[in-house]
Amino acid sequence: MEVSLYDEDAGTDLESDSYYYPKSIEKQIVASKEIIEEHAPEKLIVFGGDCLVAQTPLDYLNGKYEKLGVLWFDAHPDISTPKQMNESHAMVLGNLIGGGADDLAKHVENPMDPAQFMYIGLVEETLSDFEREAVDKHQIPVINSQNVNILVILSIFTRLFWCKLVQATFTKSLVTLRHQHLAGAFFLALNSNNNFEW
Repeated sequence: MEVSLYDEDAGTDLESDSYYYPKSIEKQIVASKEIIEEHAPEKLIVFGGDCLVAQTPLDYLNGKYEKLGVLWFDAHPDISTPKQMNESHAMVLGNLIGGGADDLAKHVENPMDPAQFMYIGLVEETLSDFEREAVDKHQIPVINSQNVNILVILSIFTRLFWCKLVQATFTKSLVTLRHQHLAGAFFLALNSNNNFEW
């Protein structure tokens, strides 16, 4: 399914404590939510856009599954608010855990706990003071870019959300991650069949 691009903000200026294209972005969030709710899938793969494309799918999956964990592959924590940034993609994780941009966070029906997230590839030396304080405040675990550069081996006790063509169940499997495999806004949603612990 495809979410259309909208141009509701043509000719408007950036308002104070806001972000670019707020009307268009909010309309896309509503449209993506309607598509997901109509089809009620068990699994989701999302292509395109920026980090904000993760908001609606993760909100939906968090409501569908009792125990959801997210490995967030990104150099940035995406936990800002419009007071710090004017790019909505930098607020998506904040929206999901009860911060971010109010007009985007209000569309989250199944708020997530910071303990459901783990950052992989975060470049800590580039974080703003606000981002560093927010990551520390929410105690979100971090495997930073230096550690990923060496080689990170994660033992994952989960069932992997994937398309029907590549369904697989990992039990005590080792997944190796190298730095060159990391892509900016790639995220992996995991549904645990056991007690979920990082």
